Amino acid sequence: MTSLATKSNSGEGTPSTDVIADLLVEHAVEVQRLTDSVAASLPADKTDGIYAKYDDLFFLRYILSFGTADKSKDAVLACLKFRSEPRWQQLIRQVKEDTYEDNDFVKEMKKWQVAAPLEGVTVSGGFCVVIRGGLSDQCSMIDRIPKHDMYTANMVRRQPWAPLFLLLSYSCVGWTLTLGSFHSLSIHFPFTDINTGVPRNCVPKM
Repeated sequence: MTSLATKSNSGEGTPSTDVIADLLVEHAVEVQRLTDSVAASLPADKTDGIYAKYDDLFFLRYILSFGTADKSKDAVLACLKFRSEPRWQQLIRQVKEDTYEDNDFVKEMKKWQVAAPLEGVTVSGGFCVVIRGGLSDQCSMIDRIPKHDMYTANMVRRQPWAPLFLLLSYSCVGWTLTLGSFHSLSIHFPFTDINTGVPRNCVPKM
């Protein structure tokens, strides 16, 4: 399988509408082609075994991003492989059971980072998170959290493009399914110190 790192995303398209039903009709042929092309790699129940469904909406996201089934196939296969790995299966289960924040590294992160979701601030109803970099001690947090755990945290909270598409992004998927239109995740990360207005720089210890 071709490495995704070698692929350009410069041609990512813009949906003609945010209404899911209309997009499923518009892209029905490519969604079906993509589904058929990866059918041999799909689990029998077309789920990750815990949380996510591999349905038309799942494949539609790839068609909207890559444009065609042929261009989407490698990314879908990478996602399926990634989600099937034991490490990420455990993490998916923690998210589903709402036990992720019981991890010791998450408790440690909360000591150093000021962050919270904001409700009712988006026009579309999407999920908005503010991380106050200027009030946080990012250096101390990064110095105290092992790389393995930091990567796990990024997969859960910080990267909507991550193959797991977890937690905050799952919230957006939930609204998408409920309301029938796309809802996005917005993360705001100001690095300016709220008291002085001066950017705070951080060089973590290695």
